[in-house]
Amino acid sequence: MRFNILEQGFPAVLKTPDGEILEYGKAFVSPDQQGITFKNDFVPLFKMGTPLVIVRTQGDIETQRFSGEVYLSAQNLLQIVAVTDEVLPGAAVAFLYDTCLPAEATATLPPQEPHGFWAKLFYRPKEQVRTVPVTITALSLTQLRLSGDIDLTPNQRFTVDIPQLQISKLGVQVELVLEFGQDGVTKNYKCRILEPNGPARLQLGPFVETLSQRTNKLFPPVS
Repeated sequence: MRFNILEQGFPAVLKTPDGEILEYGKAFVSPDQQGITFKNDFVPLFKMGTPLVIVRTQGDIETQRFSGEVYLSAQNLLQIVAVTDEVLPGAAVAFLYDTCLPAEATATLPPQEPHGFWAKLFYRPKEQVRTVPVTITALSLTQLRLSGDIDLTPNQRFTVDIPQLQISKLGVQVELVLEFGQDGVTKNYKCRILEPNGPARLQLGPFVETLSQRTNKLFPPVS
């Protein structure tokens, strides 16, 4: 699946091996997975065998570096082969990675409406702080996506405990309320991590870096 995504093209920067920017454009993983093609309305011409670097970007973040030698050079495209790639630290920030982590969310939630006529008659609504089991379905160093039987609202702040990563009271904020689950009970939320460089980074960092390497790494080292 990762090859399919990159075959469709991604924002990229063409550079020299020492980091000089040559051109901005779009790059594609070749279908045979043997090279990277860089395209733009104008691309500088280079001799076959010239070492060059194509950097994958997400916004202003550099996420992956592809190094190789020029195989084809034309006015609007360039292809490098004998490619090696390096997944950069920015990839752990820029992308959400699928996972399945049991967790607990603690939030101020609407009161549960009582059953029965008399109970409802004397019912006085009062918000409650409750802890609810949830599942973290995607994760980065700055965001997470979770699902569970919990009613949250846009911009609501709450905390998440992730026992498997020894993380407690991770502060997050709802960015987007996603679709309900097929059971009509489970809700899905995309959330922002409020202190991405806080204490939880020590536990979160290695786990997300592993997911990033596993998802993004494409080419083995050239022997």
